[in-house]
Amino acid sequence: MASYLDSVPFSGIIRIRDMMYSVADPYRLDQGDVSFDAPDTVKSAMTRAIAANKSHYLQTTGVPRLRELIAAKLRSKNTIPVDDPEDVLVTNGGIHGLHIICRALLEPGDEVLIPDPEWPPAAGNILAARGVPVGCRLYEANGWRYDLDEVESKITPRTRVLYVNSPSNPTGGVLTRGDVERLAAIAREHNLWVISDEAYEDVIFDGEHVSIASLPGMYERTIPLYTFSKSYAMTGPRLGYVAIKDQKIRGPRQEDPLLHREQHRLGRPVRRHRRARGTAGLHRRVSHRAARAARPVLQGPQRAGRRCLLREAAGGRLLRVRAHRPGLGQ
Repeated sequence: MASYLDSVPFSGIIRIRDMMYSVADPYRLDQGDVSFDAPDTVKSAMTRAIAANKSHYLQTTGVPRLRELIAAKLRSKNTIPVDDPEDVLVTNGGIHGLHIICRALLEPGDEVLIPDPEWPPAAGNILAARGVPVGCRLYEANGWRYDLDEVESKITPRTRVLYVNSPSNPTGGVLTRGDVERLAAIAREHNLWVISDEAYEDVIFDGEHVSIASLPGMYERTIPLYTFSKSYAMTGPRLGYVAIKDQKIRGPRQEDPLLHREQHRLGRPVRRHRRARGTAGLHRRVSHRAARAARPVLQGPQRAGRRCLLREAAGGRLLRVRAHRPGLGQ
């Protein structure tokens, strides 16, 4: 194995998930999965696609009609000025999208400012691209948001990228419009690329989600990243997408077409679902079901005598559990 990969930590989430499958009736706090199933329209479209032998190679960057619909969604919902569907690349889930972005942007030793705490694969993918993750603390007392002066103080001559994750995984914190505007100003002033991880854009209970690429002049230096996993309850099929305005970044580059490697094959059934049902109602149901699920998850641990604190953030719930057994300490 390449020696530099020794510095890439193995995600603890994977260990916990594998342990979870060995336990009967576990409380599922191991990963960011939703508590309900994909819509029937998605499942029936996938079934029809398999029956029609839609299991062969497709266009490398995704089914053209799906890319057109994604571009339209980015314009109408996120207000990102995606004028050309060619900007859109369909990926094998959000992690694959982050992987190819990091490989395309980073040279060895480039620094990436990331939230702390943060979803573990963020740092892992930066390290895999030989970059250096630099943590910027999120403050619980501030709704799991930054001290923005502190963020700017972390910038060095090696800083290449600002990684923005709002709504946040794992805290549920949501950056305000003022936060996003200040981060955009920092990126412009210091000539940084921005990776905007918006996987949880539809799991938001209070306030608004602002896509940083929608701000004036920011799409040119921002690569927004999305997944179907949360918005459509499709964690298993592994389907995501990114939008990249700069053609030099998205390729194709003959010597190393990083952003044009093999992509996912589920474009046809997803395209049919979007046409049949639209997305607005489904997004509302995702948010409402997630909200209803937040508090009942506490009932089991409480019955078992565990002290639980449900920490409320602007866009989600961070569960802190203190387990105590007599004679074993805390």
